Parts: sequence; structure tokens; C-alpha cells
Amino acid sequence: PQHELQGEITPDLLKLMNIPYSILTDDIGDFKKVIKKALAYCQTSRRSYALIAPKGVLDGEKMNRGVTDYSMSREEAIEVILNQMPKDTIYSATTGRATRELFFLRERRNEGKEHDFLNVGSMGHASSVALGIALEKEKRKVVVLDGDSAAIMHMGAMTMVSKHIVPNFMHVVLNNGVHDSVGGQPSAGYKVDFTAIAKACGYATIGHSVTDKEGLIEAILALKDCGRASFIDIHIHKGLNATLPPLLFSHREAIDRLIEELNIDESQVSLEKGKNNE
Repeated sequence: PQHELQGEITPDLLKLMNIPYSILTDDIGDFKKVIKKALAYCQTSRRSYALIAPKGVLDGEKMNRGVTDYSMSREEAIEVILNQMPKDTIYSATTGRATRELFFLRERRNEGKEHDFLNVGSMGHASSVALGIALEKEKRKVVVLDGDSAAIMHMGAMTMVSKHIVPNFMHVVLNNGVHDSVGGQPSAGYKVDFTAIAKACGYATIGHSVTDKEGLIEAILALKDCGRASFIDIHIHKGLNATLPPLLFSHREAIDRLIEELNIDESQVSLEKGKNNE
């Protein structure tokens, strides 16, 4: 849904900024003409030229960019984490397929969704949301299900754990080396040493990425009660679960359920204080 308004107003925004543009197609002949036109304009005017790619154009699956050898899918990795962490763990899932897969995993497992914050349309902000919750709710485990491209987009947010004591916070990067939700174009995910960056930012790590279920389980068991904010880089294969329907839900209701869940701790504390006073 976050793309609907942006898609509608992009041509008008470009016109307002006096930026010429072309709308791309998958016709290779037209594509070459547009690129030639755009390059000529940029070289002669030394100004910007925009290319708008409608949905389906430049689709990574159609372009057959290859498949990695990593055994786990994103959905499988998320389920391993759900199985290993406490039932009342709070999750902040990054925009794109991680939110959709977490949503439908909950349905398949007959679990409620009151523990989940689905970052629809807010690429790169999932870790900041999770960190804020972890700082406020010290008794709850909080896990961010981040993406490699999302983590790179706001990598500066990783430095914040150096300023706070948040042993209940676990930062997980589901690293498939591509922008999976928008066509499978390659990212820098496999080329970046996220673990070294995380360690330098103050996270506890196991010193390397994990590539299979056994390694992921070992990493979670080693880090979830380590006394510091922790970080796991999970190398997974690219690809989408094509059987999942679109993610349609009330964002307001989902947020309200999460707020109610997070306020349970305060309600229990108040109730215990009242009993003690009696």
C-alpha cells in the first residue's frame, strides 16, 4: 500500500522539479532508445533524467540472476527464530517479504499477531523501532527481523547499541544478497561483513555469519541470554514463497493489539502493587 500514492504522484513530482522522464518497458528495443536518450540529455545538459519502471519491468526473476547455494529460505529462518525464542518475544519485521512471511507463519502456527510490529513501507527503520521497544520493555525479548538492504540503508542505526544497555535486544539480518521484494536485483548483502560491523558497533556476535538451521539454533542459544545486545547475520537463499496472498490487514488494529500487549506488564505491576497495599 505504501507504493500506491508514491506511484500515482511520481510523474507529477518530476514535472514539478523540472526533471524529464521516460516510462520503461521490457521491450529491449525501446529500452535501448530510452537509455540512449537519457544519456544524451545528461551529457549535454548536465542535469538529471528519470526512468520510471512500472511493476514487473526489470523483474529479477525474469532476468534469471542465478540462485545461491544457501540452504535456508527467509521463511524457514524466521520459523527457527520463533521456535527458539520465548513465546512472548516481540518482533519488528522489516518491510517487504519478512512482514508477509511472519504474518502468515503466525496463521499457519495458530498464533496471535499481538507480538508483531510489521514495518510496512518503512525500509530501514525496523531496528530502530525494535530498539525503542527493547529499551522501554526490559523484561521482554525483542527481535528485529531485518533485511540486508534495509540494514544497509540505515546502517547508522546499528551504532545506537553502543550508547545503551539492552541485553534483551537481538538484531537479525535475513541476508539473501538481493532486493527480493522488488525483483531480485543484487544488493551488497553478501559482500558486506555485517558481523564485523555489528561487533564494532557494540553488539555481541558469534564472530561469523550462519548458513544453516543448525548454525542458527546454536547462534540463538549462545546469544539470547548473553547479557548484551546481540547480532546474527543469516545467509539465506533468494526467492519468494509464491503461494502467499497479498498482506491485507488493518494497520491501526495491529498497532492497537501490540500496544495492549506491551501494556500488560504495567497492568500486572499495578495489580501486584494493589495487592501488596491491601
